[in-house]
Amino acid sequence: MSQLGAAEGLPRGVEEVAAGADAVRTIRVLPIGAAPAPHATEPAPSVAAAPEAPVKTRETASAGYREALAAHQVVANPSCIDRSIAEAVERQTKVLRELSRRAFPEPEPDPDGGPAPLDAVRAQRRRDFEATRALALRLALVHAYAASVTREASSSSGGLNAVFG
Repeated sequence: MSQLGAAEGLPRGVEEVAAGADAVRTIRVLPIGAAPAPHATEPAPSVAAAPEAPVKTRETASAGYREALAAHQVVANPSCIDRSIAEAVERQTKVLRELSRRAFPEPEPDPDGGPAPLDAVRAQRRRDFEATRALALRLALVHAYAASVTREASSSSGGLNAVFG
């Protein structure tokens, strides 16, 4: 059994506070299976119920509170009152919404019962991809043909001058 030492090196006053509190003073290691019967602890003291009082609202508040609230409501942020700023914000918002509509248009529903808008977008992307792929293949063929012509020309006696010259 080991004994915890006294609180040495602590500031004065801390020892006195710790002495009155429930503190661990010793640690006792028990053998396996030998647990002591739990001791009854006192329940924590319940907080005294606050007396019921009427709820205070703005209407039932003191006269000083109402005066301060009225003074605060009179003083407003100048940018909120300035009509030119409010109109500018309105115009800017309208322009931004229009730009957003142009950049991200809402798809028109197909009255004929055609594909859903998402399917139409996917189909258009596939067509665009295939067109780009076909163009890339044609360009690759042109470059391969030009490279083969250049190799043939340079392997012959005249080099490039014989082809272009």
